[in-house]
Amino acid sequence: MINVLVITSPRLTGLNYHRQITPFNNIGEGFALQEQKVWVDEFDDEYLKQFHMVSFLRIISSEGKTKAIVDRLHKLGIKVHFDIDDYWVLPVRHPLYAHFKQGNIAEQTIEALKLADLVTTTTEDLAKKLKVHNDNVHILPNAINPDEEQWKINETPNELVRFGYIAGVHHVQDVELLVPGILRLWKDRDLHGKFQLCPGGFNLNKDENGKMWMNAYYHYVEQCFTDNYKMIRDSDYKGYLQGNIPDGNDKTGDKPYRRLWGLDTFNYAKLYDLIDVSLVPLYSTMFSSCKSELKLIEAGFKKKACIVSNVAPYAGIATDENSILVNENRNYIDWFTGMRKFIKDKDLIKEKGEALYETVKDKYHIKNVNVERVQLFKRLCE
Repeated sequence: MINVLVITSPRLTGLNYHRQITPFNNIGEGFALQEQKVWVDEFDDEYLKQFHMVSFLRIISSEGKTKAIVDRLHKLGIKVHFDIDDYWVLPVRHPLYAHFKQGNIAEQTIEALKLADLVTTTTEDLAKKLKVHNDNVHILPNAINPDEEQWKINETPNELVRFGYIAGVHHVQDVELLVPGILRLWKDRDLHGKFQLCPGGFNLNKDENGKMWMNAYYHYVEQCFTDNYKMIRDSDYKGYLQGNIPDGNDKTGDKPYRRLWGLDTFNYAKLYDLIDVSLVPLYSTMFSSCKSELKLIEAGFKKKACIVSNVAPYAGIATDENSILVNENRNYIDWFTGMRKFIKDKDLIKEKGEALYETVKDKYHIKNVNVERVQLFKRLCE
C-alpha cells in the first residue's frame, strides 16, 4: 500500500478538481490517500512519516520555503511529486502578473522543479519547458470521469442555435478575439431569431456592506457579447440583466443573449447542457501554447461541437473533421463564418459533436490516463 499525502488548497477550484480530486479519487487499489488543505510545515515529523509520497500542485510553499520543505521530506524518506499545468512566466496583461512578480512565483516554481523527485504536467509543449529543470517529467493529460453525474449527456433541445463561451476569469484577450465575429452576427438580419449567445460562469461578489455586484470580468464579457448592451433591444430584458439578479434566468431560454450563471466545481459541466456549440478562442502566445486542451476535452465528453482557435494546444485535438477551426491570420474561416455555418446547417452540429467525442473519449478518460499515473507513482515509491 502506497500512502500519499495530497496537498490541496483551502478553496476548491477547477484546478484542484482536474489535477488532484479526479485523478486520486479514481486511482484504484494500492493507494491510501490523505488530503490536506494546509501547508506541509504545519505537520510534525511523526505525522509525515506514515507517507511514502507527498503530492503538490503548482507551488510547494507560498512563503519561499520550498527547499526547506523538500529537504525535510527527503530526510524522512518521503518522495516529492510536483504537478504543474501552466507556464510560470505570465504575459503582462494577465490579471495575476503583478501577484506572480511580487510573490516571486516564477523563481519558486523553478526551485520546486529542480528539487522534485517526479514532475507531471498536461502537454508536450509545457513538458519541454519543465525538462530544462528536471529530467523526470511525464505527461498526464487532464481527463474526465464520464460516470460522474455532471459529465453525463443531458440534451436540452432549443430551436435556437446556442453558442456557449465557458471559461475561467483570466481570459480577457481570448474573449476579445470573438468580438468582431459577434458584432457581425448581431448585424446579419438573415440570422436574427436563429441564434443565442451564452457566456457561462457568471457570479456575484459581495462588498463589506453586503451589497451584491457583478464580477468585473463577467461584466466585461457581457459587454463584449452584447456590444455594451446595444444589441439588447428589449428594454425590460436589458433592465433585468443590469439588475444582476440570478432569479428568473431559467425563463430566458428564448432570448438572443442569455447568461449562464456559474455552478460549483462538481456541477459546472452541466452548463454544457445548455449550449449546442462551444466557442474556444485562444490568443496565441508562449503562455497560451503551454495550456492544456481541457476546453475541447470537456466539450467532447458532452458531445458538443466546437469553433476553436487553430493554435497550440488545441491543434493537437481539433481537426476539420471534429471542429471548425479559426485561423486568425486567414480570412476564409473566422468566428462569424463558423457560427453562421452551424446556424445554417444544424445537422453539422451533431456531426461535429459526435466526432469530437470519438476523438477524446478514450485518450482522455481518467481510467486510461490513471494507468500511467499508477505506474509512475509505484516506480517512484518502490
